[in-house]
Amino acid sequence: MKILIVDDDPEIIEILEAFLAHAGYQNVVSAGSGAQALALLDAAAVPFDCFILDIQMPVMSGTELLRKLREMPDYQNAPVLKLTAMGDARNIQGAFAAGALDYITKPFEFFEVETRLHAAETRLASLRNLRNDPAAGLPEMERALVAAVEKAGRANTGSSSLIPKDAFENFLFQLKQNHPERLNILALKVKNLPSLHMRLSAEGFRYYLSQMIRVLAKTVEQEGFLFTYHGDGAFLVQNTSSTPAQVALLCDRFSKAMARMDEAFISVDYVKSRIAFGHSSHECPPEAFQPVQMLETALSQAQAA
Repeated sequence: MKILIVDDDPEIIEILEAFLAHAGYQNVVSAGSGAQALALLDAAAVPFDCFILDIQMPVMSGTELLRKLREMPDYQNAPVLKLTAMGDARNIQGAFAAGALDYITKPFEFFEVETRLHAAETRLASLRNLRNDPAAGLPEMERALVAAVEKAGRANTGSSSLIPKDAFENFLFQLKQNHPERLNILALKVKNLPSLHMRLSAEGFRYYLSQMIRVLAKTVEQEGFLFTYHGDGAFLVQNTSSTPAQVALLCDRFSKAMARMDEAFISVDYVKSRIAFGHSSHECPPEAFQPVQMLETALSQAQAA
């Protein structure tokens, strides 16, 4: 795996290079600034596979560099690990919205970096397998949904409220460690997607999906959250609502946004989305306060609704 480290601190670069060499990563290049990194990218005969970027750098921050990376065809999906001393919620969310796969807070443990790099290798292997067809092997309806999500992600390479599922899970783990009060998960499931798929033409269904994702992304962005597509017509939204009244208000906003979208279809195809919700709060029992368990709880509630 060809790795580029970008950090304005020579000591951090030296430490990371030594560690990566010890861990078996031999193809490692470093840059002391965003401008130097961009020059290395321009000169690279073979694209880099993975990036470790410091956030706080003069002139061009790591997040600004990440946005530039996402605008380059070779690096639209390349795994990026953000390395920073800042653990505030705004910077964590901003890093994932800009396209980071994971977030490492200084001072860091070597095993933590190694774990994140193994996850990056898993992402790379998945990208290579799915490069030609991201929905390969899936049923027709799910293929259309995955393709629509992929298309929406490519259209917002600079910053997006819609992030990949593995990055979303990493984001939740960061919140658990640093800002547990923000770890609340809303599951939103379109229950009648199979009937919509049957009633609409293939082109009409693709258009419906693109509009649905656009509406969800806009609503999530207005709320200041991040979301992901989990599969089987279900989306997951990180949010700050914990009381029943707050959750009900959030669900109402999504329901109204979807209802407004449906109005454009009803007059032509009599299409109406049937939405179900589930929610898991950081105020759950301590033994259930794990991101994966909370995801499953929210999804189960939405499925049963």
